Amino acid sequence: MKVWMEHMKKILLVLLIHGFLFILLSGCSGKPEQNAGRSSKDYNQYLKATSFYGCTDQGWYIEPYEQLYYLASDLKSPPVILCARADCDHSNPQTCTSYLTEGSYGIYAWNNMLYYLCMPMGHDGIDLYQMGLDGQERKVLVNLFPEANNYSYVANGGGGYLTVALSEYTVNGDVTTLYLISLADPTAEPAVLFSNEEQVVAAQGDTSQIPRAYVMHVGEEWVFYNVESGPTGARSNSLYGYEMGTGETKLLVEDTFFIGGDLSPVGDTLYWYDTDYDLTYGRLNQIDLESGEATLIRDIPIQAGESGSLDDRYLYIGSGDNVETARLVVYDFQGNEVQALSCKELGMNLGYAFSSDSIVCFRNLTLRDLMPVCWVDKEDLAQGTAQIYTIPEMD
Repeated sequence: MKVWMEHMKKILLVLLIHGFLFILLSGCSGKPEQNAGRSSKDYNQYLKATSFYGCTDQGWYIEPYEQLYYLASDLKSPPVILCARADCDHSNPQTCTSYLTEGSYGIYAWNNMLYYLCMPMGHDGIDLYQMGLDGQERKVLVNLFPEANNYSYVANGGGGYLTVALSEYTVNGDVTTLYLISLADPTAEPAVLFSNEEQVVAAQGDTSQIPRAYVMHVGEEWVFYNVESGPTGARSNSLYGYEMGTGETKLLVEDTFFIGGDLSPVGDTLYWYDTDYDLTYGRLNQIDLESGEATLIRDIPIQAGESGSLDDRYLYIGSGDNVETARLVVYDFQGNEVQALSCKELGMNLGYAFSSDSIVCFRNLTLRDLMPVCWVDKEDLAQGTAQIYTIPEMD
């Protein structure tokens, strides 16, 4: 019973942390012959609700509740439960392949395979699983952090990597270590990007001012993470970039910025949409990754409650507090307004979900639902002629 209670405590803590991060991040016909497109670029790095979506060449994988769903790349059919059994009623976690292994939470994709992390019942650490795109042939690749037995964690993915912020409970307080794991070589020793162990020990129980790390972007060449530190009410933030190829870490920005902004590296330039906690302003910035010089591209006019998301090409400003005036405004990385689309006929505010090289999908932010409901063609956006196309609803 004690082991079971400790296990449930771990799962609850992970769910609470993911839920908190998700809050922070926080009338049309279909267009024929659309597909996700093929690209060597990994679009998992442009997920804002990471661990809820997985991008592959075949389509998208979604875990909005307890089960996995699949959305085909042609966008002509509604998302379907990922189950290989024709006679399954999808209600039994022991027999239906739409459920992950007990103790698991979140889905990640890379190289047309699916991955997930699991808090195991029979031993310590975190098991990293791999499975096929049909949800079958599951296997444990490695047991990460085999000595960890009293912890919570938050994981992010993209570009063939996972970051795991592991918080272990000690007599001095919670020690958080940020690890980087390569999915191409998951058994290799994880790189350590950040640890506050020394500060926790020195604090002697008063951990209110110790630094904590939050990952903002995991890509193919960079990991960008924020370190928050200082006393409550006056904490500062430092944005760091870790370059995969060199193993070097750079301090890019040190300020009081809000960590709910969004990042997108393009070559040697990092584009950064900055806002405040109350979403009262928006700014598109660029940072030279060689020199560290930051430049304001433009102030972005936003309505109350509107937030912004970046993929590899555009800045999408969506949502808002009023459904009657809800809109989707798209900017390029030079700060030019590409197109503004009204969402009034949809009857909902739109939030960015995921994209490919040819399309971008959105979810219903009014209901805080993770299921994608509509999409826009990127080439149409480039011409200023884009329309919002709905994804067929599930039965």
